Amino acid sequence: MAKSNIAPSATWHFWGFGNKSDDLDKETFAKYMVSVRGVDFESGNDISTETDEGHTGTASIDMGEYRNDASSEPEWEDAWRYGEGFEDYWYHLLGKYTKEEVATGVYHYKFFFPSIVDPTNNDNPIELPLTTIYNGFAKTVDDGRVFNNAMLNELECNFKNDEKPSIHPKYLSDYNNFNMTNPSRSYAKNTNFVKPKQVAIYYGDVDKKLEELSKLGCYLESSFSINNNAETQPCQDDEFGKNTKFMGSRETEGSFKVPWTDKTRKLEPEFEGGNSKSHSVTDESIYKQIAYDAVGGKIGDSTYNYRTLIHFQKIVLTNAESPLSGDEAKDLTVKWKVSEEPGQSFVTVDIWTDLSDLHTDNEGCTLNDLKYDYGVDDPSNSADTKYDIKFVVKEGTTPIKGATVTVGAITGNTDDKGETILSLTAGDYSASISKTGYTTKTEQVKVTGKTTVNVALVKS
Repeated sequence: MAKSNIAPSATWHFWGFGNKSDDLDKETFAKYMVSVRGVDFESGNDISTETDEGHTGTASIDMGEYRNDASSEPEWEDAWRYGEGFEDYWYHLLGKYTKEEVATGVYHYKFFFPSIVDPTNNDNPIELPLTTIYNGFAKTVDDGRVFNNAMLNELECNFKNDEKPSIHPKYLSDYNNFNMTNPSRSYAKNTNFVKPKQVAIYYGDVDKKLEELSKLGCYLESSFSINNNAETQPCQDDEFGKNTKFMGSRETEGSFKVPWTDKTRKLEPEFEGGNSKSHSVTDESIYKQIAYDAVGGKIGDSTYNYRTLIHFQKIVLTNAESPLSGDEAKDLTVKWKVSEEPGQSFVTVDIWTDLSDLHTDNEGCTLNDLKYDYGVDDPSNSADTKYDIKFVVKEGTTPIKGATVTVGAITGNTDDKGETILSLTAGDYSASISKTGYTTKTEQVKVTGKTTVNVALVKS
């Protein structure tokens, strides 16, 4: 039977990203790869040329064109789907993160942009991570394209009260390689994405704690974009099609539209006059803070929820207005930009997920002095959230196996390492530790999070 010459459906199209260095051959892709179930992939391929012109004295002559640069700017739109690249976007955009396993199979990621110690010191620039984007048509074996050294330049998030939140990443990369072997692709069977009604917007003064911010309640739509203003420039040692990426000055702006109510109408005089009870305009800038909090379903058998908390600690209002006439339902739109503070990240993004490792970073990093008060509906602050409390029982330096640890109706027996773990909610407890031949000991335990309690027993 003859093969059809009809072009295949676009449903064969796929893309994703991972880590791939230039020294890997075309058959080899990184261990950590993730396929993206997004829409509207654009390569942004561009080959720029210049015309070589001359003048003979009597007429101009066109000597033809030569190529002087080749670059790509891949971009697409995606939903907020945990475990399928969503967490990686924030690492690509901000460059640093910490990770903690807060329960079995539940990981808390905190993404942030590192502080620049000395902005005038060009010898110590802040560099964003690079990733590899692969793209293909899945109709033949070797039709893949690979975009190397891709830097995330801009990330746009959009929210509507009747649609899933969307995320739109825009990368800068080297010009893609052609005819690459398609990687094996797999997608999670259970998709955990953010639904429209799961996103709440919180807003308030900069001197308030996060949990003290006001919930906007019903909102019609909102969006924000973070632009790193990165640029690609061909340098002396760069091969054609490969460009050096330079980090620019970050810009962040956003807006939200809410129904005009007795509560929200106060946002307009607040922008114009400095507070909601103003009677006249002010020439002072108005600073606020804003947070987007998306709380979804449970993660496995834990008490934690899939959750994303995006917090802009200090924004400056740039506009707030509503139509003064018209027959349609009245609304109010507030616009803002980020006001950066020295010594801290202009935004922090906290994600609770079941993703154990990012797809595009095998090591990660820690920043022990980064402190942050989560506040709003933090699953770790929930009254019924349980924490793993590890009891380590020893006689001197020798672990004691078979010791019984009792807290109320909960008991556990220590293993060969002298350890046992009890799951307790926040509060103050009296723990009894006993074993035949040893003097029973009572320890006072204050539970505010995951911790370890060391117990020393002596023989009776």
